[in-house]
Amino acid sequence: MTAYEYWTDWDTTVRIIAPTEDLDGDGKKDGKITLTPPSAGSQRLYVRRSLDAAQNRSDRAQYLFYANSPAIPDKAGDLNGDGNADLYGVRTDGELWLYPGQGNGRVGTATAAGNTDFNGAGITHRGDWTGDGYEDLIAALPGDGGRTLHVFPNNGVGFACTSRDEQADGQSQSCLTGARELQALDEANNHWAAADQILAIGDIDGPLDTDGDGTIDVPGFPDLLVKEGNLLWLYFGSDSFYLDASRAPVLIGEGLWSSYDLAAPGDRTGNGHVDLIARHKTSGELRLYEGTGNSGEGLGTGPASVAIGSGWTRTNRPLFTAVPDANGDAKTDVWATGGDAQLYFYPNISGSGVAVGTSGWNNFQALN
Repeated sequence: MTAYEYWTDWDTTVRIIAPTEDLDGDGKKDGKITLTPPSAGSQRLYVRRSLDAAQNRSDRAQYLFYANSPAIPDKAGDLNGDGNADLYGVRTDGELWLYPGQGNGRVGTATAAGNTDFNGAGITHRGDWTGDGYEDLIAALPGDGGRTLHVFPNNGVGFACTSRDEQADGQSQSCLTGARELQALDEANNHWAAADQILAIGDIDGPLDTDGDGTIDVPGFPDLLVKEGNLLWLYFGSDSFYLDASRAPVLIGEGLWSSYDLAAPGDRTGNGHVDLIARHKTSGELRLYEGTGNSGEGLGTGPASVAIGSGWTRTNRPLFTAVPDANGDAKTDVWATGGDAQLYFYPNISGSGVAVGTSGWNNFQALN
């Protein structure tokens, strides 16, 4: 035996390694390789015990192994695993693009981030919805019967997977699982079919002690806000793809929510609970709703809200999104498109913003 050929299900390039030493004590030389899968889960390695001196190839052997999730999940807002908050954008043609954050408020060169048509969809990302340690995309896709909710698993570098073994531009995206629909066990709990915005806000209820013995029984799961006209609903995530599996949704706000666009800043106030930012579409007032409890207290009621900005009308700043930290100062930041087609960065949600994208940002229908 003069060489081995091998490849994987995430990288189909055939590589060759020569046996150099006896690793198992059988008196024969073996080959050793190191693999780094792009994501957690089941993986496959394919090997041909070849080539002999005459260049004859043997039959292919297949080895199945499992890669564990990262010991520490990616930070909030980080889609490609580099430690910086990133940006998803849906262009006017319905294509999803990833803009990698550079850690200073600026974004790098965009890459196509999905094969699904996101035209007319609402998108959001905050938290790991599939248990692999990566932040996933949630999308409310339009349809004849109303919107449907779907989880598009992150492949670890920001590509929102639609199907297993998916390819883009002729290259494998190492998608180990495909998109899954989020549903309701009780159809009366489906408030997203007619929703005008969804928002993955983070983990509101946190890890839970379900039996009251003082020990955490259930890990924290990301939660979802659904704005249905003037109503604001909170759904509690679980290990199920049914959003009412652990608890029924809670109506946390009613009134004039149809006049607002929402963003998820994380825990801006530092009290241990995630908060909510709301922008009045026409007056341009930006308000912060401080979360105060594990059932969404404070997020949908007016008394605890404070004005934190003005001039944020849809005309002036058509699209905006918040992240817990995009420049390394541990403070909430905002990206927003301008009426002048530029992208602006607002460190600590303050000042008049810094232009970090100089043109073409009027060609987007969604930003998160």
